Amino acid sequence: MEKLNRTVQFTSYKLRGLDWQSRTGLLLMIFGLLLLLAITLPKAYALKAFKADLAKLKSTRASVSQENRKPDFDVTEQFYALLPAQKDVNVKIAQILKIAADSGLQIEKVEYASQSAASSALLKYQIKLPLTGTYMQIRQFINQTLNSQPSLALTDVNFRRDDIGADLVESNIQFALYLKQGKS
Repeated sequence: MEKLNRTVQFTSYKLRGLDWQSRTGLLLMIFGLLLLLAITLPKAYALKAFKADLAKLKSTRASVSQENRKPDFDVTEQFYALLPAQKDVNVKIAQILKIAADSGLQIEKVEYASQSAASSALLKYQIKLPLTGTYMQIRQFINQTLNSQPSLALTDVNFRRDDIGADLVESNIQFALYLKQGKS
């Protein structure tokens, strides 16, 4: 205990003999050491633990995906399974017309025609809609329609306005509705 007391007195004596720049430098070194011990080292250990957990999760995920992988996985079958059936074409077109009416658009007439591919079970319906409304109404209609029907694609859009000051725009919109062939 006496030796510790002498060491503290000697250190205190030496510190009193230092100029202010040396004292400031010494305090900054002590502060840096405390910062290293209090913040940096625990964060480094936590980072090391997170990396170990991540490696463990990746290895677990890889083993699970190997177990769930089917050797007879057929992308084509999955694709056709997600498409609506041909018998639902009237329902799908009615949904498109309902979205147009809900958007406040004026529908003059609807034309649609089917096209089938001989080598696949895919059926494509071309749907032509001449609409009248504001530009924002037409954009919202297109967005809502495409979001509500994943098997629908926008193939063509035309806008026409006779007077530059008019709010209403005439548009011709063409969609392609993809279905799987089957009984109507």
